[in-house]
Order: sequence, then C-alpha cells, then structure tokens
Amino acid sequence: SSGTFEITGSSGNVDYLVVAGGGAGGDKYAGGGGAGGYRYLTNYAMIASSYTITIGPGGALNSDNSGNDGGNSSIGSLVVATGGGGGGCRTDGNNTGGKQPGRTGGSGGGGSDGNSASQGTGGDGIDTSGTLGSVTNQGNNGGAGSGQTSGANSYSGGGGGGAGAVGGDAKQGGPLGGDGGAGVQNNIDGNNYYYSGGGGGSTHTTGTRALAGSSLGGVGGNDSYQAGSGTANRGAGGGGGGDAQSSGNRAGIGGS
Repeated sequence: SSGTFEITGSSGNVDYLVVAGGGAGGDKYAGGGGAGGYRYLTNYAMIASSYTITIGPGGALNSDNSGNDGGNSSIGSLVVATGGGGGGCRTDGNNTGGKQPGRTGGSGGGGSDGNSASQGTGGDGIDTSGTLGSVTNQGNNGGAGSGQTSGANSYSGGGGGGAGAVGGDAKQGGPLGGDGGAGVQNNIDGNNYYYSGGGGGSTHTTGTRALAGSSLGGVGGNDSYQAGSGTANRGAGGGGGGDAQSSGNRAGIGGS
C-alpha cells in the first residue's frame, strides 16, 4: 500500500518490485488494457532516507471511449513504473468505420477494430532496460485490432501488452479478439505470483472471447458477455468491451 519507506542509520541493499496500475479496456469493439509497468531489481544500494511509496490505481471505465490509463507506482523519484495504456475504442457510434489505436503505457493498450479494411494499431510499451543496472523491461506493445473483410462481421480488438509478451493481434474471419500479453512471475514475497498481464481484446458479435494474459488481465467481452476486469494488486489490464452502446456489456477496469 502507499505510505513511507524509511532506511535509518547506514545505507542498505534492497530487492524491490514496483508494479503500476493496469489500463482499462476500450468500451466499444475495443482493445484490451495494457498491463502496468513492471520494475524489478535485486541487491540495489539505497541511502538512508525516507521514500514516499505510491501505488498506482487501475484505469477506470471511460464509457464509449478508449480506456483510461493506469496510474504510476513509485519509490519516491528513484523508481517509477508507468501505468498501463488504455485499450483503443471505435470512435463512431453508428458503425461507419471509426478506429482508435491503443494508448501508450508501461505496456501498451490493444487497438480497436475498424468497420472497414483498416484497424486500430496497438499502443507502445515502455522499455527502460538498463537505466538502473539490469532492470527488467517495463512492458510490451499492445496488439492490433482487425478490420472488416467483405461480407463478414470479422472485426475485433487487439490484446493489451503484458510485461512478459506483446498483446495478440485480433484475427479476422473468426472473429476473435487478440489475447492479452503474458505477465511475469516473481517470488519476491515467497509466492510465485504473476504480475502485469494484459487484457484480452473484444470479439465482434458472439464469437469466442479472447484470453487474459497469464489469467491476470480481464477476458475480452463481446455482444453477450461483459469484459473482465484486471486482477487487483497485480497491475493487470482490463478486457475490451463489445457493443457497449447496444448491449450494455462494458469494458473491464484495470487492476491496481
């Protein structure tokens, strides 16, 4: 939780894991939210001082729009993990061809579908490897949505990126939203938990739902099912929403 971390006396070496909040999925035939940035380092020398600990919240629902980004997590100004990017949302409300890219973040959000041959591209993840020694990358890019093919309702959203893998691209002809990118396993507290998995992209109509990265991010929605939300305290991205305006099946929020 947020608070203060204090080192008294002499300096000391610490192991730290900092995970930002995951992005929310987009809210209409949309991409999954990107995972929160993942920062891990062992045996790092810290001087005696007080450090403000900030835990970033998951991205909130942004009705009929691209998902909100997750919040940053940090140890003072020493280490900052960047919140996951929100999933892209189709821009128009009447299926005339809108599209939106996923938003940039610790891991990038997935791109929306497009009711034409074009589609939303995945958002960029942030790579900070090497800035504090051998630091694990913050995350990966989101997947691309799929455009409409002639005579088929084949458009779906891309998966949000995860700390361990890029988000999956949506597949035409199924249709099938892109799966969320895998997270990374870490046992800093003695448990082999996964962190920072991406959210699945939405699938058009009632097609098979896209999977969540490492079972952490929210599963993608469709016209019949609500998208899943990202797992709390793991920096997971929310699933992309289906036809939120008609069916009310909204996007999933990001996990803190």
